[in-house]
Amino acid sequence: MSKHTNVAIEIIRNFPVIVFTSTGNKNGKKSIQLLEECRRRHNVHENSVLEIFIDDTRAGNKTYNDLVAVTKQLGLPQIFIDEVFYGGYEDIRSLHKEKKLGRTILSAVGFTNLPCKICKKKGINFHDHQYW
Repeated sequence: MSKHTNVAIEIIRNFPVIVFTSTGNKNGKKSIQLLEECRRRHNVHENSVLEIFIDDTRAGNKTYNDLVAVTKQLGLPQIFIDEVFYGGYEDIRSLHKEKKLGRTILSAVGFTNLPCKICKKKGINFHDHQYW
């Protein structure tokens, strides 16, 4: 008997920012736009946002079922940053309003000890300036 591999977990472990969504999902598009805006604003040059479109194919259904097994959530989009499930669009939008989304993305892609762009202090790039 072959061992079942959870496709969703393999994807989550290998990419810093992932949006699982479906074609035509408005909140999926909004999520991707918001994450890309934060990525650009904080000068993260590599494309760190991976979009996974779940469709009605056999592979899409397997990925969706594996995702639901991990999150216990049925709706899309489902967003992971640095292997942590953040929820959907409204959840990351709240993080953005609290000025925490940018620092979360920077941390996920490995930028944790950069100097602050405003006060230039090294290692304190995650303090409360209006930059976030």
